[in-house]
Amino acid sequence: MDTASVIASALAAGAVAIGVAGRVAHHQARGGRTDAARQELAAVVAPLRAELTGYRAGMSTGLRRDNTSHGQDYVLASEVLAASHRLPYLRRRGVQRRCRRLVGPYWMSLAEVQPADTPNRTMGTLIAAEVNAAGTGLDKSQATAGLLHRALAASDDALLGRLARLLDRLAAARW
Repeated sequence: MDTASVIASALAAGAVAIGVAGRVAHHQARGGRTDAARQELAAVVAPLRAELTGYRAGMSTGLRRDNTSHGQDYVLASEVLAASHRLPYLRRRGVQRRCRRLVGPYWMSLAEVQPADTPNRTMGTLIAAEVNAAGTGLDKSQATAGLLHRALAASDDALLGRLARLLDRLAAARW
């Protein structure tokens, strides 16, 4: 082997190593962000999952709902959206779809437009939504259309099982 071919091979191998190392570092950083976002999302959903387990076992009646809308759905949707912000596109869309199924389109669209990031803003948004709904004649069933509300209002074991599975999938942030 002559010296020129050895130097050319070394330069080519060095360039490939630098390119590969950059891509590996990029993928590791993206994986770390995704993992942190999934853990944050699981932490948001964990209290509701624990309450639901107690409710299904008959230890907690605080989750039972009547036929009125609940602002906690709006806060939950806002927290889920905030936690899913750092997920990759497909996972984020899957989480948003499951959250819409969980709380219903009314609370989800409200959380997308005006997230509940401070208590004052949350209360103001809820009041404005109620005034707007009263003024426009919005069907109140949209505020209670989510699986969370339907399962807790009906206390049906099949709906509660579907709710538990949906919460598990939402916490895992799978697409």
